[in-house]
Amino acid sequence: MTFEPEKFNFKTTTNYSNKNKNSENDSRSEGSNSDEIYETLEYECYNSELAKTFEDTQRSKDKEKWDFAMREELNMMKTRKVWELVDPPANKTIIGSKWVYNIKHDEENKPKKYKARLVALGFKQKAGIDYGETFSPDVNFSIVKLMFIVLVSLLGWNHVQLDVKSAYLYGKLNEKVYLKQPPGFIVKDAESKVYLLHKALYGLHQSGRSWNCELDHILKNLKFDKLLWSNCLYKNKDVILVIYVDDIIVFG
Repeated sequence: MTFEPEKFNFKTTTNYSNKNKNSENDSRSEGSNSDEIYETLEYECYNSELAKTFEDTQRSKDKEKWDFAMREELNMMKTRKVWELVDPPANKTIIGSKWVYNIKHDEENKPKKYKARLVALGFKQKAGIDYGETFSPDVNFSIVKLMFIVLVSLLGWNHVQLDVKSAYLYGKLNEKVYLKQPPGFIVKDAESKVYLLHKALYGLHQSGRSWNCELDHILKNLKFDKLLWSNCLYKNKDVILVIYVDDIIVFG
């Protein structure tokens, strides 16, 4: 595991002058420029085919890859026990959902992994009924920089960065939220049923808070204490954690 400082904007960005850029470009061969232009056009053309809707995936030449990505997402929902299929309740808001697609590329801009995430249409939730408190703390990046300066640079501590996959799906819901079956995956002989959510789903108003509360509970069970001057810092002996949504920086 390696830390990715550019993700947190820790690094300063060097801005080259036009003169430097021109001199650099002049040193490149004509063939090199042609290759770069071709690769850029190829990359842009490929990205223009990124699926926007479920229907797009079914018409795509990469249909099988998109289908696999969606099944992978739904299998995770099942593993995490995110929901259960129930009869639609009377006088309750039943919100919809949509698929959000992405393609992860390798260093050569070639497709590496097709990803699909099911997102709830949270804008249809009703405050006080479908959700209550929504606040979740955000780390102050000045504090993170200070941690690196003091702990890593001065004291020589080690550090690693962790990413919690589909973190929101760990968050428990206190409210009863009902979701329509996702596009393209309607359960046969149960077309009229809806999902009762037990865990948070991306797109819900309370998802960030639900995940943060669950993580806080887990860390306290592991004997980590939250530092009084920040809701995103935890300490246990010679280990300090910095929490940023679903990313955790471990210093020790």
